[in-house]
Amino acid sequence: MASTLALRIVLLTIFLFLLHSSIDVEAAAPTKDECDRRISRQPQPRSRVCQCDPNYDLGEKWMNHIYYNPATQSCEENGREENWNRFTSRAECMDLCRGTSPAAR
Repeated sequence: MASTLALRIVLLTIFLFLLHSSIDVEAAAPTKDECDRRISRQPQPRSRVCQCDPNYDLGEKWMNHIYYNPATQSCEENGREENWNRFTSRAECMDLCRGTSPAAR
């Protein structure tokens, strides 16, 4: 009986380890709080900022702020002031975000 229990514990441990290592943590989009410059540090790796939803209501929209749109895989105007997904130029946006969309992987 004890050996059966020990075997079950070992198998469960192996299963949980394999399950944990197969989960893609980066695939989940950052939360609104993670994307808010006022309350969080920059998401790591830095390319995760590209996955911050540009529609989060995080400050005013500014025409001179650029944001990365994961749906279109392009950089667009009217980025939100306090969103980590906000850049000062299209070049900066594309340099960081090119190829980071789940669809591009």
